[in-house]
Amino acid sequence: MTASTDKNKVDLFAAFFEKEIFLDKSDSLPFHQQVTEHLTHLFNAIISIGYIPTEWKKANNILILKQKKDKNQPSSYRPISLLSWIGKILEKIIKQRLTTVLDKRNIVPAHQSGLRTKKSTMYNITRLKRYAKDQLGKQRHSATIFFDIKAAFDSV
Repeated sequence: MTASTDKNKVDLFAAFFEKEIFLDKSDSLPFHQQVTEHLTHLFNAIISIGYIPTEWKKANNILILKQKKDKNQPSSYRPISLLSWIGKILEKIIKQRLTTVLDKRNIVPAHQSGLRTKKSTMYNITRLKRYAKDQLGKQRHSATIFFDIKAAFDSV
């Protein structure tokens, strides 16, 4: 089997799940166990060959009017991309696998809290507070710089 054949099979299998099983209008679904087994095989095949089905990467973009903004101004809208739900499940699986490997191998710096299990922005705030207290106790000067990146990604 060639890579393109594998990719075609993954695309066909993904399309089958999207259209024939999960978007079926009937009231019946295949048994939960069968669906789970098929999805497990599908996700493992996708991860194995490193190819995500094309349909799962397509987004339906909609614009949401920001609160108290002029609807006639383009900057008053926030774009939202609606993605395939099954693709989101795959992303969560990949994220979990990556997180596990990165944590086990201590690849991510200890001070990084973004996208880390059991860490949040409060983790870094607590570290900063502890550091500031320590420096004050030693009668040392320290400085902190904060950046307001509220609209940093509006132009992306």
